[in-house]
Amino acid sequence: MHSSRSGNAVIIIIVIVAAIAIIGVLGYVLWKNFIIGNGVSGNTATSFEECKKATGSVLLETYPEQCKTIDGKTFIGPSDQAAVTPLVDYCTKGEKLCFAYPNTWKLAVEDNSVADNPGFNGDLLTLTNGDGELTLHLQSGIDGIGGTCGPDGTLTRVVESAIIPAMTGFTADEYGIESAYVAKVVTGDQASKYTANLYVTNSKQFTTKGDITDISGLCFSTLLKGRNVTLSNDYTGSGAFVFGLFSNSVGSAPVYDTLDQATSAYDKASYVEAAAILASLHYQ
Repeated sequence: MHSSRSGNAVIIIIVIVAAIAIIGVLGYVLWKNFIIGNGVSGNTATSFEECKKATGSVLLETYPEQCKTIDGKTFIGPSDQAAVTPLVDYCTKGEKLCFAYPNTWKLAVEDNSVADNPGFNGDLLTLTNGDGELTLHLQSGIDGIGGTCGPDGTLTRVVESAIIPAMTGFTADEYGIESAYVAKVVTGDQASKYTANLYVTNSKQFTTKGDITDISGLCFSTLLKGRNVTLSNDYTGSGAFVFGLFSNSVGSAPVYDTLDQATSAYDKASYVEAAAILASLHYQ
């Protein structure tokens, strides 16, 4: 009887030890993969690869592939479009901005010289997709910026905003941040049409998804401070540059009857390609 009880006690002890060991292993796996997240948490990721490893991140089925962290930051992954559609690399002469575009798009470089401003070397070009639906505009050396935006009541909605890893070094202040983003911004109101804009920006308000009620900075959200353009022989400033699809004096984005139509436009192949072109932007 005593021997039987001792044997049962040994079995119980073995079971308890085994259970503790299993719980310990499971706890370690949970700690490593979900809490530590390979050393990267959602709010500290600074690149696409870190975002993929971060806890709570979501991979988006877009082109190029995008990764969104748990705190809402979006990173653009490497493009694989070259395997499908050959890409053409181009760099502007004045601002020395470079980007890659599908060879199905048409590049047109225009004369941006100013007769009464010797020494000016700003850039002016357009990129139009194969069926002519979208035209991206790039202009550099913009000077004499002023004016205000309006009218009140205009809808300004940032549908999505994704960082461009290679475009950093901008001045961070109350209006702008150090890095540039590709922003999808719908504008319009109930009494008019809705425009699906797409452009590069480092404006603080336009790098976060959501509605913007204070539209005083709408006009200036498309402008980024330039670095290399010569405005004239006797002036050292470089002006500003814009690159994208927007409704202003530089270009015109497609207009839709409803907010839903404008928002859904970003899923179209033409817009996906346009976003990839902007995402490839970098300095020479």
